[in-house]
Amino acid sequence: MNQSSKKFYALITDCADSNARARQELYTYALFPEASLTFTEVYTVPALAGNIIDLISVAEHAGASGYVLGNRAPREHIQNKYPNGAPFVYAHYRDILLVVTYSAQLHGILKHFLNIDAWYEPTPDMLADILATYAVDPTTQFRSLYYAPCVMHYVATHAHITGNVFESEELAPHHPWLVWHKDNFGNLKTFATRADYEAAPLSINGARVPFVERLKDAPDNHLVVIEGSSGFEGKKFLEVVVQGGSAATRLGKDIGDILE
Repeated sequence: MNQSSKKFYALITDCADSNARARQELYTYALFPEASLTFTEVYTVPALAGNIIDLISVAEHAGASGYVLGNRAPREHIQNKYPNGAPFVYAHYRDILLVVTYSAQLHGILKHFLNIDAWYEPTPDMLADILATYAVDPTTQFRSLYYAPCVMHYVATHAHITGNVFESEELAPHHPWLVWHKDNFGNLKTFATRADYEAAPLSINGARVPFVERLKDAPDNHLVVIEGSSGFEGKKFLEVVVQGGSAATRLGKDIGDILE
């Protein structure tokens, strides 16, 4: 598809109640009036990673460039390592600028698919300029509203300035059968592709889960693996589904679980 002049802004966050969403959307529109805004509510790191990859895939298919802000405030030990919560870091993936909260699991998944070698954080001079330019309170607890969009806008409008390479901890290993989305039918989306299944077919509780080309080919009430609509670089992510039922209910699995 031909490159579009229209930009998008994908806001993927766990700050998603109606009041928080309205304020974030309004501020984003004020900073990026040229961009079409999408909002996705997530509450786990796998959901954040999967949605980032999925939306980038859709944007590239449509020939669109733009911005992805991904925020899932860590509740784990990392929160205690930094004075005001996990840092927001940024990187470019082709024509898309990403600003996300750091976590070893998120960046391990993104490294596997996007192969981004380096993430950056603002230098002290950049940070001072951001705080002054956008009147940001450095102690704010609502950083997904008052800080992260400002970093996005500043980096987008100051392409000649480069931040410091972010020194991350060891990244979490990639697991293809990690569930990143549960749809309204109870289907479980994973990061696995057909190549992963062919290399090591999925077995749950010792029983191999068969792969079918189309859901209509699956017997009623049977657990199967199919290619879903989500994916990356032309490779579709596999979903575990039950014909006429809910795989999530059948297996007692949810977002963040590993199927095995």
